[in-house]
Amino acid sequence: MKSAFRVMLNALKTDIPSRFSHLREQGRLKIGIANTVMADEKLEEFKEEMKKNFPDMELVYFPLTMSIGTHVGSGALGIGAMRSR
Repeated sequence: MKSAFRVMLNALKTDIPSRFSHLREQGRLKIGIANTVMADEKLEEFKEEMKKNFPDMELVYFPLTMSIGTHVGSGALGIGAMRSR
């Protein structure tokens, strides 16, 4: 697992039970992953790691647009938590 992903994952592990606990209790919190072009196998590894660390939460996926990819390059990845309705 890449170190940047590990840092983001640890931040989520801290934020979800603290900053976002009220949303999680209401069933209004999801986790997400977004990326620019990368090998399908690598993306699946990241998704599986997210599911393993947050097994009771819905994982949503957002492919980033080409305009973002132009600026950040291929292989960019971001994870986070989001409020749902």
